[in-house]
Amino acid sequence: AEKEQMDERKSQIENQDSIEAEDLKDTDIPLQKEQLDLTEQNLQKNGSVIGLTDAQQPDVHPILGSTLANLGYKRLHLVSSGQLGTIPVWNRNRIYRHNRARSMAVDKEKSMHLGFPGVICLYEDADGKLSILDGQHRVGMMASLREKQNKEAISSNATLAKEQKIFEKVLVEVYPFQESNGKVADEHAQEVFLEINKAEPIKLLDMPGVASSADRKVITEAVTLLENQYPSMFSPSQRCKVPNVNVDNLRNSIFGANILKRHELKSSKKLFDWLLVQNGALGERYENGRESKFIREKAWKKASSNGFYLGIESSWLYK
Repeated sequence: AEKEQMDERKSQIENQDSIEAEDLKDTDIPLQKEQLDLTEQNLQKNGSVIGLTDAQQPDVHPILGSTLANLGYKRLHLVSSGQLGTIPVWNRNRIYRHNRARSMAVDKEKSMHLGFPGVICLYEDADGKLSILDGQHRVGMMASLREKQNKEAISSNATLAKEQKIFEKVLVEVYPFQESNGKVADEHAQEVFLEINKAEPIKLLDMPGVASSADRKVITEAVTLLENQYPSMFSPSQRCKVPNVNVDNLRNSIFGANILKRHELKSSKKLFDWLLVQNGALGERYENGRESKFIREKAWKKASSNGFYLGIESSWLYK
């Protein structure tokens, strides 16, 4: 009887321990989750992570926010268009023209579904001051678009919210000041600006869906023939000076003047011959008249000695 009582008591203790263990297991789950939530909240404050050194902290800019990537020579950020609108234009950049930005906005309204291609380029000097190196008119365009959307009475709030999302994340690249060869910040900014603008913009002739492939082929081949005949008069720069011409500029001018259609030129050979006729007529006019006096001596000497006059003026395009 004594042994039976002891066995029963042992069984009661084991059952009680099992019940308490189950209760503890049930309450452990929400407790652990609560502790985890509190830990996460305490770990991140103002972009800093508790327990990490300064070197290990996430890269968060006070104006541009978190860094998507840090390549050393530049950083990538996602910034709102409104925040970009507070950043001044670099003092040696092209003058900002609001009319141009508004015109771009009107055109952009037709293709808002494509978002904002490309990136806005910023420069950050040694003191951390930001300025827009490239894309100031696109920033102005975004401001105009958003201002118009805010003023318009839009029936669907969901549609408005969807359209405005693209203004919240604009891709930005930031070139921080890097001292090299004793250069000051403004000289470094100028180097970056020139490097960016070495890339030439695409011409209308080469835009998809603008010119037919046949017209593009005729114009390109004719200009290539002309370049082969007068190689010293063709410059690789689209900003070339008189009397030089640039292949892409000339191709685009011929297309823009609608020469193929107006003169019914169906082949590159016919267009090339027409160009030679215009060059000859222009040369005769300048060689025998007094108009050459209005051209810089050095420029006129080069045009005359090479027998190439199409780069002196553009009136011949509309003959």
